[in-house]
Amino acid sequence: MAAGSNLTTAGYGDALSSPQLQRLQLAINSQVHNKTIASHPVIMGMLASFLGVIGAVSARVGVATFGTAKAAATSEGSAASFTNYSVSNVTVSPARYAFARKASDDFNAAMQGIQVSGVDLANVDVMAADGLSFAVNLMVAETAPVFFNTVVDLIVAQLTNGTITAGTSAAALTWADVQELSVRLMAAGAPGPYLGLLSLQQIRDLIRDTESVTGAAANSALLSNLWQGGQSGPFIGTICGIDWHFCGELDDDGTDVIGGVISPAALGFMLKRVDIQITEGGIVLNLGAYTVQIEQEFGTGIAKMQITTHPGVTTLQAGAMCKISSRVGPA
Repeated sequence: MAAGSNLTTAGYGDALSSPQLQRLQLAINSQVHNKTIASHPVIMGMLASFLGVIGAVSARVGVATFGTAKAAATSEGSAASFTNYSVSNVTVSPARYAFARKASDDFNAAMQGIQVSGVDLANVDVMAADGLSFAVNLMVAETAPVFFNTVVDLIVAQLTNGTITAGTSAAALTWADVQELSVRLMAAGAPGPYLGLLSLQQIRDLIRDTESVTGAAANSALLSNLWQGGQSGPFIGTICGIDWHFCGELDDDGTDVIGGVISPAALGFMLKRVDIQITEGGIVLNLGAYTVQIEQEFGTGIAKMQITTHPGVTTLQAGAMCKISSRVGPA
């Protein structure tokens, strides 16, 4: 190891050394809410529908119109005309997504005994009993959040396809914009429950709108007190039949941010199972939705970890989803 400020050969030696690391605390980030969003019944049902598909590169979903016809008046002795079923086919194509980190043996040695604040390594399925070091366990502990972040990011990219729209470009979002969305989804025949996703600015605009004429018309006291200040994670409240959540993954074009409401009939999901070909000298963890591969580079003192997953998300029925457009930031 090269001489550092904590060695006597480095000038004044220990007198110039940096403070000893006492604790490793994880920085706050909005991505912590993606796990809660992904656990909503709308998303969990979607994830379960195609979990573990193997074989073909893509899957086809047939969306069939059923139970919408009416019988027509037909005179005695005449036959009714035959009506075909209407089916539209939608293809869901998985793609490979990967994320990698690496840690040195020296980092692992330095971190032994250091308290980690913000991540509970005891909740990781593989621990020291399996021969994994602190550094490797820390990297493995991050794989679940990485997977949820990836899935939520793919889901919100579909919101722009919703044919039920609300909001005004470059304008503040109001309660008048969103209070009828559940009724419009219900009228379209979209099944519940409904998951609503809003950006920070959209939430702020709604809270401020309780002071306006449109916002104070009814239940303004209730609306202004719905936000729990983080006590319930990203969940804002169930308002007008929609479970509203804050989401930090929503896309914008610099002028408008796209929020939305998703019903269980809106999206299709496919998760292709691709097992890693195990190689000598490494560790492979197959966690179902994704795989983790860990290797030690020969002679370098570097451990490498990669998570690999093959998800695919597409819009099945645009009429079962709402697109909410409003300003990215205040004017």
